[in-house]
Amino acid sequence: MASLWTPGGEVPIDRNPAPSGDESGPATDPDQPDQTDQKGQTDQIEQLQRQLLEAPAADVIAQHVMAFYELAAMHLGADRPRLADAKVAIDAIDAVLAGLRGRLGPAEEAIASALPQLKMAFVDATDRASTDD
Repeated sequence: MASLWTPGGEVPIDRNPAPSGDESGPATDPDQPDQTDQKGQTDQIEQLQRQLLEAPAADVIAQHVMAFYELAAMHLGADRPRLADAKVAIDAIDAVLAGLRGRLGPAEEAIASALPQLKMAFVDATDRASTDD
């Protein structure tokens, strides 16, 4: 199931609801959504999209960059660190910061100051992995 980021947080959305069966009558399977459920989901997605459009793009992007940070930290903190995956997330943070320097609002300073700590954690995890071999 996909999710949509809103200023209020992540909200799960189902982009591919199961078909409701025969369109001429009610669904025969109680676990299958009917047209009313699909209309409700469409309304919910539209409402979430409106909320997202109200948020400054810099805030939404900064939130996603923080998700990259968390992803890298999870890969580095795993019992068996996944260094290549952590590096991709760290490089993504670097790329966004470099490309949008001065345009990410108040979160930019926090992200920029946290990145060196993440890079040091990467170096430590790399050192640990090389001594474990």
